[in-house]
Amino acid sequence: MGPSASLSQLHKDRVFVAALGRPLEELLGEGWLQSVEPASLGEARAEWYDCIRARVRLDATWRFRVYDGTYRWQQLRAEPSFHEDSGDVCWCLLGVDVDEQFRAQEALQASELEAREILDRVPAMISTRTEKGVAYTNKRLSDYVGAAITDLRNGSYLDYLHPDDRDAVAAEQIESSNKGPNDIVYRLLGTDEIYRWFHTRSEPYFNEDGSIYRWYALNCDIDDLYRSRELLRERELQLNLLTETLPAILWKADLNGQIT
Repeated sequence: MGPSASLSQLHKDRVFVAALGRPLEELLGEGWLQSVEPASLGEARAEWYDCIRARVRLDATWRFRVYDGTYRWQQLRAEPSFHEDSGDVCWCLLGVDVDEQFRAQEALQASELEAREILDRVPAMISTRTEKGVAYTNKRLSDYVGAAITDLRNGSYLDYLHPDDRDAVAAEQIESSNKGPNDIVYRLLGTDEIYRWFHTRSEPYFNEDGSIYRWYALNCDIDDLYRSRELLRERELQLNLLTETLPAILWKADLNGQIT
C-alpha cells in the first residue's frame, strides 16, 4: 500500500479475502476497514492513519466481521517499507486470528475479577503471601489497617504489627523453613491507632517441584476473646494468691463431704 493507505495487493492473498467473505472490489482502498466492528471503526481508522502519517508500525487488535457474519478478534501488524531511492513507503500487513486466545483471556480476567469480588465480600480478613512478604489482602483487611494492597507487598507489613510481636511473626512467616500449616497470634494496628489481637492460620500451596508457591491465610480478630481469657487468668491468679495468703485454713468439699 502506498501513502494513501489503499489496498492493491489483496488479490495475492485469497485467504484474507475469503476470511472476510467480501468481494475483492469492496476491500480495496480503505474498504477493508469497513469490516471492523462498527463500535471500533472510528478509533481503528484514526489509529491506522496516524501510523500512515507518522510512518510507524501498527500493532492493534480489532474485531473484524468475517464470512459467516460473526465478529472475531484479529491481531493486525503493519510495517512500513521504504524505497531506498525515492523514499516512498509501502506497507506490509499481517493479520492473525486471535479470537480464541482473546476470549480465553477475557474469561480469565472475568474469573479473576469474580474471585476478587468474592474474597472482598467474604466476612473474614484474607491474605496471601510469598517469601517476599504479603502479596494480597482482601478489602476487609485493607480497610482495617488502612493500607492499599501494594503497601503490604514487602517486609514493611511488619510495621503494622506491635513492636513486641514483629520478631515472632518474622520468624514464623519469613525465616521459618516449616512447610506445613502454621498458626500465630499477634497484635495488629488498626486505623484507630489501637492494637488488637489477631490469630492467623496459613496454609501453603505447592509448586510441582515441592517448593511453596504461596501461602493462603485467614486472619481472625480474637481481641475480645483474648482479653477475656487474660482477664479470667488474672482473676484466677488473684484468687489463688488470696487463698494462699489468708491466715486461715481453707478447703473445698463435694456433696458427699469429700475434700477436693
